[in-house]
Order: sequence, then C-alpha cells, then structure tokens
Amino acid sequence: MVLVVVLAGLVTGGVAASRSGAFAAAASHMPWATPAAACPTTQITVLTAPEVAGTVQTILQPLAGHPLPDDSCLQVDVQGQDPATSVANAGTTALAGLPRVWIPDASLWVGQAPSWDARPVGSLASSPVVLAATPTTVKRLGWAGRDVSWPQALTADRTLLAPQITDDASALLGLLALARSLGGGPQTEQAIAGVILAASRQNVADEPSAFAAALTSKAKAPSPVMVTNEQALKHANGDPATHGLVALHPQGPPAALDYPILRIARPDDDIVSTRATDLVVGALTSAKARAAVTAAGFRPPAATAVPTNAAGLAAMKAVNDKVSAFVGQVRTRATPSRLLTLIDVSLSMRAPVRPGYSRARLAVEAAIGAGKLLPDNSAIGLWSFAGRQPDGHPYKQVAPLDLLGAPDRGHTHRDVVSAELSDLPRHLADGGTSLYDSTLAAIHTMRGSYDQDATNAVVVFTDGANDYPRGVTLDQFVAKAQSDRAAHPGHELTLVLIGIGPDADMKALGVMAKAVNGLVYHADNVQALNTVVFDAIAKRTRPQR
Repeated sequence: MVLVVVLAGLVTGGVAASRSGAFAAAASHMPWATPAAACPTTQITVLTAPEVAGTVQTILQPLAGHPLPDDSCLQVDVQGQDPATSVANAGTTALAGLPRVWIPDASLWVGQAPSWDARPVGSLASSPVVLAATPTTVKRLGWAGRDVSWPQALTADRTLLAPQITDDASALLGLLALARSLGGGPQTEQAIAGVILAASRQNVADEPSAFAAALTSKAKAPSPVMVTNEQALKHANGDPATHGLVALHPQGPPAALDYPILRIARPDDDIVSTRATDLVVGALTSAKARAAVTAAGFRPPAATAVPTNAAGLAAMKAVNDKVSAFVGQVRTRATPSRLLTLIDVSLSMRAPVRPGYSRARLAVEAAIGAGKLLPDNSAIGLWSFAGRQPDGHPYKQVAPLDLLGAPDRGHTHRDVVSAELSDLPRHLADGGTSLYDSTLAAIHTMRGSYDQDATNAVVVFTDGANDYPRGVTLDQFVAKAQSDRAAHPGHELTLVLIGIGPDADMKALGVMAKAVNGLVYHADNVQALNTVVFDAIAKRTRPQR
C-alpha cells in the first residue's frame, strides 16, 4: 500500500536559498529507516517545502516502522514541491497520487485547489511577511524609528522587489493586507494595480536576485524595498553575499505564512490509511513538532481555526473563495500588457486645456506616463489618426507594436515610442476626426496578431466626435466590431476610450465601448489620466485559453 502526504513548498520567501542550497538537496528525496524485512510496508510520501524539509524529517522520523492495523509497518519518504505546482496539478492528480495531508506555506492556496477536500487540522509553523531593506534605504525613506502602514509601504511609485508575485505567498499576503487596509472600491483596485506594476518593472527573476538588488542602495540610486518573510530574511542575512538587510513589519492587517496542516479526504480512505494519516498529523501537531520548528528559526504555529461542523466548513470555504478570487485578480493584473495606442492628431487637439498646454500635449504626456509605468515585457504600438494621412488611410503607424525593452534604432522601443509621442503635437492634421474607422482598424490589427500570453488592448485618446464623412457610421462601427469579436472566440480584447476636454463625444464613446468589452473615461488633466491607467489595468480581462 502507498499513501501520499503532501506538504507543499514555499514559493518564495525562504525558498530561494532552499532551491539552490542544502534545502533543495534535502527535499528531493529522503527515505528513512526501513522496517525489518519481515514486515510489509505502507509507504507515506511527504511532499514538503524545501526550507522545512529537514525539520519535517526530524518530526516524522520516529514514525518509521510503526505498526499499522493490517500488520504493515509505516515507511516515510520526504519530497519537496512548491504550492503553486501543487495547485496547478491538483485538478489532474489521479487518485493514487492524491495527497492525504497538504501543508502549503499559506492558507491562501487552499481555495486555489478546489478539487481537493482539504480540512485544516493545525499549523506547522509561521513566518510574518516583512519588508526587507538596507538601513540606508530605511533612513532615506523616512521610516527609521517610525511605524509604517501597508498603504505607506506599498505604493505605485516604490522601487518594489517582489519576484514571481503571482506565485509568491509573501507578496500575495502583502497585497491582501494592503487591500484590507484600504477597504473595497475602485481606488483600492487602482492602488493594487499600481503596486503590481511597480513590482513588475523590476527585472528580478528570483529571490536571490531580489535580495541582491535590495542591497544596492547607493547615494543616487532608487531605494529598493523587498517583500519577503521573516524566515527568508534570516536565511539571507546568514549568507555573506546577501547580509545587511533589516526587517520592517508594516502596521495594519496581519500578514504571515501560517503553514496550515490540511487533511485531504479521499474516496479510498480505510482503517489503515486513516490510522497512518492520524500518526502523521499527530506528530506534526505535537509539542515536539512545535519545539522543532522553533529550534529551526520559525515562529510557533499559527492559531488555526479547525471547523467542527457544517457551518464552520461553510464559513471557511467562503473565506477561501474570497482569497482565491483576490489571487486571481492579482494574476490578471500581473499579465504583460500588449497595447496599440491611438492619438487623435486632428487640428482641434491644439485647443488649450490650460494656458500653454494643449489637448494634444495632455494626451501625449499621459501616454508617455503609461509607458513608464509598464515593465519591459509589455508591448506598445503607436498610431496617429486624423481625416487625411499621406498613405490614403485616415490613420498612420508611427511606431510598430513591440516589447518596450526591445532594441529599436539604437535605443529601446520604449525610448523610441516616447520620442515619437513627444513629436506628435507638432504634426496635427486637418480633414476631421476619423474616430470610428481608425479604432476599427486597430481592433482588426490587434485581433489578427493576438497574444494568448498578454492582455490585448486598444487605447484611444480623442478630444472630439467622429468627423470623417467617407468613413463608417457609429451603427456600422458597432456591427463590424461585434462581428469581429464573434469571429475570434477566445481572443478577448479591451477597448479603452479616453475623451479629453469638453468637446469629446462621450455618448458615442460609450456606445463604441459597449460593443468591444470597453472602458470609457473623461479626463482633462494629467492626474486624472494617470488614474485612468491604473483603473484600466485593474479592470482588464485575462486572456482566455
């Protein structure tokens, strides 16, 4: 008989060192003392976080050879796995491989594996989520000797290090604490989107890189702050290469890895499997286990609610569902962007929004600002549109769609797009505003080159109404846009329409947006347009697969 017990691994936090050092070697495979040859064995496979593998081995090793009701002897095999991997595999795991006990690094993973009937029976250990920075950074940010709240610590303009943010329990818990601090509503969604963008802009692939980057607090450099957990920071400070960081514990809703011990119900449970699982759970929740995790540097087990009736289970599921929905939103917002931006260059864009500041300049600065917010793995293309263009179309490609970090004319594509945007206000054209035709052509272009690994969007800046007699009408635009959407199932596209100034035809923009899963905004200042960027990212749709 083979029983499987899964203690899923920590995604980041202490995982970086564990993946690359002794923890990873220990977690790969640790068979323990084999009972006497005369005793048939019932094997328990324990899949554990690399950073706690040694501790789990110490706790469970006395169980090797323990007799079971069918006269078999218990044998334990310790392995390691990230919780994100466990979650990804949960829906396709065959009965023989279905775990009987699962200990991810945080309870937030429970709702991510709904196919597993998981019930909490305790906590193995805990490790608070913290911010790691150098003393110089702490002083530079004005945080020395002060209590810093989650909203103060996690902002859109922060140099924030949070690698693998969508699969990192520490980062996800930090974002959840931020959301709970701010309450619900659009402003909270925008704040979360801004923080995700801030983390995405830092090119750190893994935890070792993030710890190294957190140490680069030079006189004129940004002040980097890393989201991690206490145990991971202790391990990093024990390494001469990453020593020198201090921990800050943000004030507000608590955030901590709680290593829940989850018992998984299986249809083939019997007296032998139940007894074997009882032995493992009992050892993991014992006083000796508590002493072992404390000796390993972790904090004591978290206080875990163990539901004992249907009402308790229902309440636990409701909480798990809410957290799971939040994690799903984070993953959507962290998906790379693929944007085709259209700027209205009709003569009316010369009109000032304030002295010396035209509508065209406002649109351009907003587009440049959006480009600065996006990471290098996002792609942007740039079109201008007005009634008359040299190539016979009412729109013109100014810069092709490409990754912002890609080389372009001896620079990066980001720099080229910014330069082209800055130049647009000097090239306004007459002939009216070809709003419908240009937007429709952009929709066709984006769906024709759709990227399943990005959120695809068309973003239009305009100050007026459609004024292009040779083009399609609003009704024709709606019909063609809906037909295009129906012809490309699964190629979900977001249309973001931004009306600038008092003459923007907001009614027509609303009708256009409704046909293409769109968003409509009215803005006449830079601050409002920056809010538009965060809001559009917060509300975008994840690609379908």
